[in-house]
Amino acid sequence: QDQRFHMVYNEGKLAELIRHWGFQLPQQAVNLLEHTICPPARRWSLQEVMEHAFCADQEKQASA
Repeated sequence: QDQRFHMVYNEGKLAELIRHWGFQLPQQAVNLLEHTICPPARRWSLQEVMEHAFCADQEKQASA
C-alpha cells in the first residue's frame, strides 16, 4: 500500500505532504481537498463542498 495515500486518506495529513513536496497552495484549497480525499464517513457532501470558502471565492471570480 502507498504510504502517501494512507497519510492523506486515513490520517488527514495532506497539508503536511504538500509542504514536504514544496508546493504552495491556498490554505482554503488544501482544506477543501482534505475534506474530499478521505473515508466516506468523514467526506463532505456536495452541498458542503459548494458552501466552502474556496468554492464560493471561485464562483465570485468566475461571475466578475
